[in-house]
Amino acid sequence: MNLGNNKKFVEFYKKYENEFKKKPYSNYFNKIRDSFDEIIYSSLLINLYEMGILTLDNVVGFLDQTRYLCQKDKDIELSRYSKIFGFGSREFLELQSVFHNAKNRTTIPPICVTSYDKKYRGMTLDSDDILNFFVDYLLGEKPDYMTFSKKIIKYRELVNNRDKGIFIIAELNEIGEIQRIVAKAKLQRKWNNEGNNTLQFSSLKIVNLDEYNITEIRSIIEALFVEAAKKAIDVDQSFLRKQCDDGIINTQQLNDLCLNRVSYVNGNIHSTLYKEPNEEKKTNSSDLISNIYWYGKVGKPNTYRAGELSRTTIKRISDIRLATFNLKYFFPKDIMFFGKSGDEVLKSFSNENFIVIMGSNKDWYLIYEEDDEGIYIGEWAQYGAIKAENSKKIRGTNLRLAIAESTYEICKLLYRAAKRNKKVHASMIKGTSFKSLKALYKMGGVKKIEDKHENTMTFDEFGELVYENPHQKNKIYIIDKDTVLYSLSVLLDYDVLKEITYNNRYCIRRI
Repeated sequence: MNLGNNKKFVEFYKKYENEFKKKPYSNYFNKIRDSFDEIIYSSLLINLYEMGILTLDNVVGFLDQTRYLCQKDKDIELSRYSKIFGFGSREFLELQSVFHNAKNRTTIPPICVTSYDKKYRGMTLDSDDILNFFVDYLLGEKPDYMTFSKKIIKYRELVNNRDKGIFIIAELNEIGEIQRIVAKAKLQRKWNNEGNNTLQFSSLKIVNLDEYNITEIRSIIEALFVEAAKKAIDVDQSFLRKQCDDGIINTQQLNDLCLNRVSYVNGNIHSTLYKEPNEEKKTNSSDLISNIYWYGKVGKPNTYRAGELSRTTIKRISDIRLATFNLKYFFPKDIMFFGKSGDEVLKSFSNENFIVIMGSNKDWYLIYEEDDEGIYIGEWAQYGAIKAENSKKIRGTNLRLAIAESTYEICKLLYRAAKRNKKVHASMIKGTSFKSLKALYKMGGVKKIEDKHENTMTFDEFGELVYENPHQKNKIYIIDKDTVLYSLSVLLDYDVLKEITYNNRYCIRRI
């Protein structure tokens, strides 16, 4: 076997040499070797690797794309975590049952705070976020199948008790994405008979890594707790004030229900993180708790790899294409994917490498493929992007959220290409994605533009895309009077994309 030059992989291989020679592990050898750094530095496995407890089963589970028999479309992330930590069909079925039936509302305010140096973020988990169950494993706890039943009972109680939640602290990369989870704490909202309502942090657990100074990381966490405490009270007051404005509760009830204290419990030590000044005496409001439409959540985009797409998801892609582009014609073959059904679009990619990102409301999608040479954006579509009048035909769409989500995902993709000095290949429509390219060019984010034949292009003083060679004829595709298409390859500037991606991350958190 050719082990290559990656010393970390060679060391890992020697540790599991006997297993690597057997199936199914031998089937994954090339893929593990070729993408070992990407695997071990993923947010799911980085702690396990650096703690020296990463196993070959963890790695194979990370790469395994087979589906559990009972797996549904929304179980992609659950399936991935379950495989990484070695859970079989029985355990997956139990986790699926809890995950699908998690509470829709919680009394825990949604909190997201960042450290002053922007290196750490503290945030509450949604009730149906599977990290509620798996976060302990990401912090280094080994799966114990003898106690799985006890853990699943606690998980079920947590995600169905609207007064309880989990708060995690994550280390961030340079564009504000989670690099690893470093700590977690339990959250509970306590309703006092006096109406003195408290949000309590407790049971702090920190990852055990040599590189972390425990005293230093504790001080960072405690500072985040204080910021989270202030944010929790602000969010709670704003949220309940809106309920009062809508006539759901009156002014006295607003006063009774609002959080006025946030505390931290560490063993027998109880400390107040933040307390409302000029606190008034409150009455017992426990009978009102069930009448409030408590905090819901904004969903998260789903990512599907090859082999994970169901017929339902493919049908949804076809629906979005029709509503977005209002396709009626057959276009030239060298325009990527236009005029094809959802099935045909997906068949245009190789069987192993294409990735589909679907919006949380299933009202936009992005299809792309990546190899050593570049990133190929097959299609990016959202309701109302071009044929806005068609978006009203589909119920449950949210244009504002779709724009924020899809823009952020595109930014992440472009940032990754810039960081790895890869070209981005895409067909761009003049009124939408092409306009974004022009804006990016003005910001200094574009280093080079080429057509599909590698002829260099640039923007002239009038904002028109032209060839550097004035004798070269500009080839565009006119689809209809409103839609003009360019097929381009773009090399991007890393520093500019880093800043843009970070700013878009901040924007989407405000939706």
